[in-house]
Amino acid sequence: MVNYKRLTLQQRYLIQTLNHQHKNQQDIAQQVGVSQSTIWRELAKHNQQHSKQTYEAQQAQQQSATAKKRLPYKLQCSLLTTVLTRLIDRLSPEQICGELQRMAIQKVLHHETIYRYL
Repeated sequence: MVNYKRLTLQQRYLIQTLNHQHKNQQDIAQQVGVSQSTIWRELAKHNQQHSKQTYEAQQAQQQSATAKKRLPYKLQCSLLTTVLTRLIDRLSPEQICGELQRMAIQKVLHHETIYRYL
């Protein structure tokens, strides 16, 4: 199993150089030492073709460094009360999450969050 590692600034500069040379993604991936899908995602996420700019390593590094991470949901207050009530009603965590989503109380609550709480 391969561990996920973020691209370094040096790898991004290599991607930038090879991309400017119009190398295909497979060649870029081989030279950078990552999978082709990593290159595809990196270029898709940071390529600014709509503004006629091409991939810029420094800008991609800054965007990646400041990317907001989703904070884990904590079961507190009314959400916790709702979850506990539905558990008492003998609903499974999967059913509770589906019900919360349908009721638009909580858009994204994973059943594993409930299991971890228990």
